[in-house]
Amino acid sequence: MPDFYPFDEAIYDLADDVLTEDALRDALALGFRQIALNARPDWDDAARQVRESGLGLIARLPFGEDAPEDADALILCAGPGDEAALEKALDESDLPVAVEWNEVSGFPEDLPATRLLPLDRYALNRALRPRNRVDFARYMDALDAAQEWDALTSPGCLTDALLRLRPEDFEACGDLPQKALLLLHMTLTGTPILRRGEEYGLPTEALPEALRPRTAPASPASPASQRQDPNSLWYWTRDLIALRREMPSLQFGGFQMIENDRAIAYARVEQDAASGCIIAVNFSRRKVRMPGVAEVILSNTNRFYFDGMLLPYEAAVLEAFYEDEEEE
Repeated sequence: MPDFYPFDEAIYDLADDVLTEDALRDALALGFRQIALNARPDWDDAARQVRESGLGLIARLPFGEDAPEDADALILCAGPGDEAALEKALDESDLPVAVEWNEVSGFPEDLPATRLLPLDRYALNRALRPRNRVDFARYMDALDAAQEWDALTSPGCLTDALLRLRPEDFEACGDLPQKALLLLHMTLTGTPILRRGEEYGLPTEALPEALRPRTAPASPASPASQRQDPNSLWYWTRDLIALRREMPSLQFGGFQMIENDRAIAYARVEQDAASGCIIAVNFSRRKVRMPGVAEVILSNTNRFYFDGMLLPYEAAVLEAFYEDEEEE
């Protein structure tokens, strides 16, 4: 067992991908401490490779199947009708468990449920997740109202949102929209899951035909070139994983909405107020005024001081700021 609780750490999800040296290399270089793999016939060999790399291992399998050996935690794929048996299984499990609900879980189409939830009885209490760009405001309102902070993000949620951004925004702002979405994904409450490829900007071709948008952003730079570019999405992913580990408020802190109109802004603060920060994200090509000034902890525009104005598609982690006395 690892010396950390698996569902406190960001998860690198290989989905159905073959376990390769490149995947393990990326997981380690990005700062992940664990990966998630589907339970499959070659599990023993895959588990051996993961163990040799020093990473923790989470097994994804259908509810009711026997857990494979050498797993540090489980993700059980369940559906309607499994609730009672699942609750019993959670109580009896010797391993940390998360539950992945299938798409026919009976929730409204426009407000789909978060599909991964952590170990304990709250696993049956689902929360909302964003479906596309225009749903982010509603999603944030739902988080603020429900105070549902134990939900894990759904695998593929980041790609689902990314591919619904407008191509013209990428033409005007480069990879800032991708970085803004990734920062949001990595700083909300719960445990973020990155599917293999999202650290580079997953191309549209990776989605099934029925799910591909009519228009999509241009293909990202090659993985090799991104690993050589300190300003790439790959490096941004690495920085966010490191920041989550350095700032306890991003792992365990509460959530407080600050603004959900001209821009999205929220605070992550530990219960004892020993650690805290403010996350501000502008999902538009226009500058957005947000009262307050602050030191910048991390920003996709590489600036060090926030002056009260968010740049187009800027996303930043800020020190707690004070209100401006002179409003514009």
